[in-house]
Amino acid sequence: MGVELFTWWYEADGYVGLVGEEAFRDHVVDLLCRASRRDCAAAGLGCARRVDRACPQPAVCGQDPRADMRGADRERGPVPGACGTFHGYWRDVGLRVFFSDDDRHRAVFWRTGNNPPGLWVNGNQVHADVTIESWGYWVGDRFFVVSAEGPAGHPEQVYGPGELVTKIVSLLIFDAHHASSQLLVPRSTENWETPRVVLHETALSVYANRDACTAGKADRVLPVEPIGT
Repeated sequence: MGVELFTWWYEADGYVGLVGEEAFRDHVVDLLCRASRRDCAAAGLGCARRVDRACPQPAVCGQDPRADMRGADRERGPVPGACGTFHGYWRDVGLRVFFSDDDRHRAVFWRTGNNPPGLWVNGNQVHADVTIESWGYWVGDRFFVVSAEGPAGHPEQVYGPGELVTKIVSLLIFDAHHASSQLLVPRSTENWETPRVVLHETALSVYANRDACTAGKADRVLPVEPIGT
């Protein structure tokens, strides 16, 4: 997998000329959704240690993620032996890969030029009709959360620069267990400028910001069944 990913990424010009931009994107995204952390390192993608170029310590990500590594050799990501996030850039294309802590799931962002990014989780494209940020985070090794453009009619809404032009944002949550997603749009009383999602046993709690999370004041609580049911 690492060899194929390396070949397609570093010979992108040739493959785009051969199969076209869309087919090239689809194949590389498919590879990334199945790749291991060591595959991403072998392909020369940037990582949590070095975003703008290949990792300066690729041998670390080449280790077995289950290896007992300590001290300075421990990774920046959640699994010993590898980082949790990888980045790649080619011409006007940018990609990001987010691994879940248990190494079972991958979220892949693909962005071309100034267009909104697309999101794939485990090979499933997520809400292609929604404008989202080009980064997110895993919750409980099951839910991938990313901010999306907020509602125009919100009383606190303000428009400005950035990936999302809205001050008040919505939340897109993908459930990797069911391969399903939902878009949460804030109500007029929910001021989601920097919302956070936390898993508490059998419920997802949505907090307006870090202070609300610390205080335990959730705007919404979404019941979820245990993964084993």
